[in-house]
Amino acid sequence: MKQNDNKIVLSICIPTYNRKTLLKEILDEILRYPYNDIEIIVIDNASPYGSEPIISILSDNFFTI
Repeated sequence: MKQNDNKIVLSICIPTYNRKTLLKEILDEILRYPYNDIEIIVIDNASPYGSEPIISILSDNFFTI
């Protein structure tokens, strides 16, 4: 893959519902990607357990909630 002036090269959509442990695992794996030309969209389908705390912990300028 080649970076082109901060354009998104890869979009990853993650649908989830009550799977915060698995969500953390997959986000950790994605964050190993050595470039910043990716976009990650997490859809938690109004899960009562919530994905936002997991994303907030990992965010540190990687995610927008």
